[in-house]
Amino acid sequence: MRGVISFVLVLLLVAPLSTMHALADSTAAQSAVAVRKAVSLEKRYYVEVALKESLHQVLSSAHGADRKQVMQDAAQKLAEWEKHAETAFAKEGAAVDVWFGAVDEDELTRVREKMLEEKRLSKPGSAHDFSEYGIGWKGELLLLSQAFLDAPPEGGAVVSRNGLASVPDASALGGGSVFCFGASILLPREGVTAIAIAPEGFR
Repeated sequence: MRGVISFVLVLLLVAPLSTMHALADSTAAQSAVAVRKAVSLEKRYYVEVALKESLHQVLSSAHGADRKQVMQDAAQKLAEWEKHAETAFAKEGAAVDVWFGAVDEDELTRVREKMLEEKRLSKPGSAHDFSEYGIGWKGELLLLSQAFLDAPPEGGAVVSRNGLASVPDASALGGGSVFCFGASILLPREGVTAIAIAPEGFR
């Protein structure tokens, strides 16, 4: 009888220990997931900050003898920035597609969901690459991003709809409520997507 009691006591002691180990394993797994999620969100944050900071540097470096030349200089530098930014972030494990456009909030939400589902970059249908050209009032070729730029008196360039005056067919640039420079961001390993926005007034 004493042997049976001892056996039961051992079982009573072992059972809580097993439960404690299971709980510990579960907690450790949940902690690991939480840490990975936090790191992913932090990485996304730093990608957005780096994009906006580099964009700020490009806009602030624009110069020229008059407003038009400043806008042209900014547009040319943005076309170069697009190539370098996308390549640089790809080397760091972040897929990035920079663009500009007058976009809709609902469309931005759909694009984020599409990227998450398809695991590949996407951008709004009304968005344009910084390397795209259009026709000016005098029939001259100009970079379309000039339509989203202005040159304030204090220097540099700023995201502004004032530039629409330089592009005859402004309607072709989309009519959404968000007038901006943007970037679609995909972190493949982390399964994180985002859209960073530099709205009107950004410089």
